[in-house]
Amino acid sequence: MNLPIICILLSAFAFPGAAHFYLKRIKIGALLLTCFCIPFYFVLGFLIDQLFMVYHAVFAFKVEPSLSAMFWYMFNNFVDESEIPFIKSAAYYSLGFWIIGITDSLRLALKENKLR
Repeated sequence: MNLPIICILLSAFAFPGAAHFYLKRIKIGALLLTCFCIPFYFVLGFLIDQLFMVYHAVFAFKVEPSLSAMFWYMFNNFVDESEIPFIKSAAYYSLGFWIIGITDSLRLALKENKLR
């Protein structure tokens, strides 16, 4: 398989920096993975808080156990609405680092293909 295709698949579907690890660029891969995981941690924490809020509401019989009712409850009863801009920014940062990882791994793979 072609090296640039392997690198794109690794970065896009495994995690940001996976192709850098594959290309033995450990420091850059670790930096990309860290820069992705820190904001993603906050996004994931917010989503888990929302899910637990809905979970407790379902088992306290405040909400019927249908998907539409649970979504409606979640969107009407956010845990803390002041966190939403921060979570939105964190999600954008995570997405940005993921895209940076894909494009940089493609750049490195094309560079290594030219050297061969």
